[in-house]
Amino acid sequence: MVLQYSSNVILLLLQLILYHQESLSHRNKKLRLPNLLVDPIIDEAILNEFKNHTLVKVYAPELCKIQLRSLRMLVKEIFSVGFNIEENEDNINGNVKQENVSYSDSNQKQDTIINVITLANFYYDKRITEIEKRLPEIRDEMQETLS
Repeated sequence: MVLQYSSNVILLLLQLILYHQESLSHRNKKLRLPNLLVDPIIDEAILNEFKNHTLVKVYAPELCKIQLRSLRMLVKEIFSVGFNIEENEDNINGNVKQENVSYSDSNQKQDTIINVITLANFYYDKRITEIEKRLPEIRDEMQETLS
């Protein structure tokens, strides 16, 4: 399921989750942010904000009708796939439990705990790489339009 959505949609979801977890931890001192980042609370607030977001409407309109249970399963899958999207294609069912994984950051291997922030950083980096690959194409289209 994760593999069918573009990185900008997954990144948006992770950003909304991060913002909401921070908000929850500030409102309720019993909720510790480090714990929420590893095991986030996915509720109606995140669901409504995500499915009504313009980016979702444009890039993944099928998610505009997503239910809370399905959103929770999507988040669980994002966490289970972790940083190894290509390597974990066979493990989409969510049975993979990973605590520490390695991913490439500036061509350097690092052991990183999977949480909302590290996943958002990973998808942010992935999105930048996608955009950089498209820049020559966009530049050509702009020149063609201006000519």
